[in-house]
Amino acid sequence: MKKTILIIGLAILIGANLDAFAQVTRFYVDGPKPATLEDLVELSSIIVEATVETAYPVVDQPRPLSDFLIRVNRVIKGSLPSNQIAVAQFGGTKPDGRTFEPGMYALMAPGQRYILFLNIGQTNLPDRGVPRYELSADNYGLVRIEGSQVVWSKGMPETWKTKYRFQSDNLIAAITAQSRTH
Repeated sequence: MKKTILIIGLAILIGANLDAFAQVTRFYVDGPKPATLEDLVELSSIIVEATVETAYPVVDQPRPLSDFLIRVNRVIKGSLPSNQIAVAQFGGTKPDGRTFEPGMYALMAPGQRYILFLNIGQTNLPDRGVPRYELSADNYGLVRIEGSQVVWSKGMPETWKTKYRFQSDNLIAAITAQSRTH
């Protein structure tokens, strides 16, 4: 009986402190969820087709942030003062080796191409010497390009993944057409 109570007590204690023992912690970021691509375009002040150049060391705030230097290949909506920008995403690996992984999207990586839906970024992050932007509507603002195919984030609703199954040039054309009408 004592052994059973001890095991149950340990299980409760460990369960309550699982993050302290885990190597990977998954989390979800809340924010506005646009119903349509048109809504996402409307929510975004800047939309670019870009390539990740560099991943900076994780910024350790209440939740870790990974900061990236982005080379803008093409501005689809809005205007930019530079062809390089900084974009931060929640998640990353802290210096102590613990990894915090977003549940709704994968972190960007150097060499990968994206269509990024952006807004003016946070100012409490390190100055990277380039303008800073943040993703619109969390994972909705991050669209990876593989070859010529658009790959929506893992947290996107299935309806988006089927309704907006585009080649990257077709997605860019749809965004451009909508941007002209507004």
